[in-house]
Amino acid sequence: MFWGYKQMKPLIWAHRGYAARYPENSLPAFFDAYHAGAHGIECDLQMARDGTIVLAHDAALRGVDGQPILIKDLDWLEIQVLTQGRMNRLEDLAQLPQGLFMNLELKEQGPLDALFVDRLVPIMEHDHWKNRILFSSFSGTLLTLLEKRLPHISRAALWASWLPDPEEFASLVHVDAVHVAAPFLNLESLNRYHQAGYRLAVWNLQNAQVMTEWIHHGIDGVIIDNPLWMAEIPK
Repeated sequence: MFWGYKQMKPLIWAHRGYAARYPENSLPAFFDAYHAGAHGIECDLQMARDGTIVLAHDAALRGVDGQPILIKDLDWLEIQVLTQGRMNRLEDLAQLPQGLFMNLELKEQGPLDALFVDRLVPIMEHDHWKNRILFSSFSGTLLTLLEKRLPHISRAALWASWLPDPEEFASLVHVDAVHVAAPFLNLESLNRYHQAGYRLAVWNLQNAQVMTEWIHHGIDGVIIDNPLWMAEIPK
């Protein structure tokens, strides 16, 4: 079970950092989310052509001619030139405060999924990641690869539809937690999944009131776009 869900309830994830103030998935956005009181940050991982793991939600960047270029077709140095040094690598997250948890969402890489996970293995060997990392993904393939290659690091399935019965879900993927889009979660599913031993977090929350309602119902984590919503959390 992910260490953060053992220590915090609810665990407050800042979605791509404090993206309302700074570029999403950037170090300033992550630092500001921490200073605002978030327990952890959520960020997105893509893989460049040379195997560098970069922090990016979209699979493509804009080239100098304005046309999209896939990150997987660029080397790290080319990405640095195109973004004028504004994009970061996974290793750069080591600069963040030691007490900050990290929810690393792996984006599908198609036939390169196995290589993607293999590139994570040596990075995750460093002690500064210990008890701080939660991997998440929509991809059952990536979650299965993570289970095989990095079994000691907890995993969460991202879910954007109605949840099946916990028994059926367990046959699909082996994870510790489920991060569900709020419109597709109800109290019955929350209770059934808790009884089955899962920790649940919600995302795609419309406003702070919806967030506090889920906290009242016993949700384990919330993934929020605006860290200022934390002021609405009952003490």
